[in-house]
Amino acid sequence: MYDGESPKVKKEINEYIQAAKEEDSADAKPTNKTQSDAQLSPSEHQQLIDLLAPVLKHVLVGLSEKTSWYFTVIAGGPSPEEGGEIHTICYHHGKTEMGHNFGNTMPNFVTRVMKPYVEFLQVAFHE
Repeated sequence: MYDGESPKVKKEINEYIQAAKEEDSADAKPTNKTQSDAQLSPSEHQQLIDLLAPVLKHVLVGLSEKTSWYFTVIAGGPSPEEGGEIHTICYHHGKTEMGHNFGNTMPNFVTRVMKPYVEFLQVAFHE
């Protein structure tokens, strides 16, 4: 998928990955807001959020190829595009022989997994 992206999208993904690497190497105390959050406009923040799906797909496909593992990633937080309302994404990589991913095979996935995660986020990001 990454190879088929435009140069602009590839540049944005690479910048996002580089920023994440720099953040990981910093010895800052973990908080809900990073120092770089204050420097981002709401539209820049939203652009990074919008890049999560292609970045996750690229990373997890590569990891799966190297490890023979499958992955499920759940993420969420306030969405500038939605006025700060909590927004979540869930990405599954790996399918059964019948073509179903983890979310498809787990009964009541939204109720059992996503709803409690949203409740956690609402508490974690409550100001």
